[in-house]
Amino acid sequence: MKGTTWVQIIKAVLLIGGAALMTVMVLVKFGMNFSEILGAAQASVSGSTTKAVAARDVLAPGAQYGHR
Repeated sequence: MKGTTWVQIIKAVLLIGGAALMTVMVLVKFGMNFSEILGAAQASVSGSTTKAVAARDVLAPGAQYGHR
């Protein structure tokens, strides 16, 4: 059963590596600025053709934790 253990290890490494690579690619696209990523997400939702989707505030759920 050593083979199945190594398969799981390799799968885990590939999954984590792929996620890290995609994270770096997105950060590079937005100039390593997380605020720019959030702003682009909000702009994308606000520019939607569907009225219900355009009315959503993507950043509202997290905004409640920023105030003290």
